[in-house]
Amino acid sequence: MDRPLPVPVNRSLARIKRYLLTAVALMAVVLGVGALPVVFLYFWMPSNEPAGSQTNTVGVSQPERLSRHNKDQAVAFVEVNVVPMDREIILAGRTVVVKDGKIVEMGASDKVKAPAGVLRISREAYHRLFQVARREGMRVIGHAPRNLGVEPMLEERQDAVAHAEEYLDAYFFYKMDESIKSADQETQNRFLAEREKRIPQLAQATAKAGTWVVANLEAYRNIALQVEDLDAALKREGVKYLIPDIAPHWMPERNTYARRFKRDRAPRFRAQYHLLEKTVKGFRDAGVRLLAGTDALNPCVAPGFSLHDELRNLVAAGLTPYEALRTATINAAEFLGATSGVVAVGKRADLILVNGDPHRS
Repeated sequence: MDRPLPVPVNRSLARIKRYLLTAVALMAVVLGVGALPVVFLYFWMPSNEPAGSQTNTVGVSQPERLSRHNKDQAVAFVEVNVVPMDREIILAGRTVVVKDGKIVEMGASDKVKAPAGVLRISREAYHRLFQVARREGMRVIGHAPRNLGVEPMLEERQDAVAHAEEYLDAYFFYKMDESIKSADQETQNRFLAEREKRIPQLAQATAKAGTWVVANLEAYRNIALQVEDLDAALKREGVKYLIPDIAPHWMPERNTYARRFKRDRAPRFRAQYHLLEKTVKGFRDAGVRLLAGTDALNPCVAPGFSLHDELRNLVAAGLTPYEALRTATINAAEFLGATSGVVAVGKRADLILVNGDPHRS
């Protein structure tokens, strides 16, 4: 019987195939096992900031150890605005207490007190927030940490503070004697006059940190107006153009400020507003970069109209008309990295034509 002839083998080609298979296998091992340290380094490699970092013997920076939250510990969200979703409304100035994954208490912050031992944001956690933000190339913008004060915020060089009124609770009133809150107006005025002396120091520290400030005098001025005379506030220009879905929440039966504060509190709000005016001027004098803002759609703060009011507020606080206009034009464009905000060749033609000289009025 005939036998099949043997097929000649190309040994060079076989050797090449064997090398390729070996290389593929090694690559799979490297990619499979190596993915773990790569992912670990991405999520845990801290920023280059010196604060809070440690170095091991081979020079690799290790993340700081953060204290773990005890699952049985209550968590309180203090002075927040709540959107309950069972109706179209914003519940301002609320404290929400959570325990065992459930909301156990919620109400106005002046009535609901955070339980003893409740978890609040710590200095350590606040620093970690900035570490991660810097690592990811993100800006940190928002309120000041009222339980920590402004010093940590400026130490971390927060990019922007919204708004100037945050300095009231986190600086001027930070850890103040509780008896001041219930004192008569004359006593409170003396207290504010004493605090006013601290403005230059605060302004210099804010400027040194490079932190921008959204002044937003208009929102706080409106609070004082609503507490003092809500009817007058509702007659202001712009309010009548409000859409029907929002307007009811500004009316007396639902207005959060009219419901939370009695009319005799109005002088206190006005005195605090004057302190804010002086603070904003102090910021200007110290070279702090200012931005325009109004918290539009807060009660009695009408979009568009409130921005014009804010520019007038800034001038009344001590800025020149030109400086006030900068907060809403070139300053805003610089902060956002936009190509508008200035009238120049090559820039975006975002123009307004007006009668008169805006440097004067």
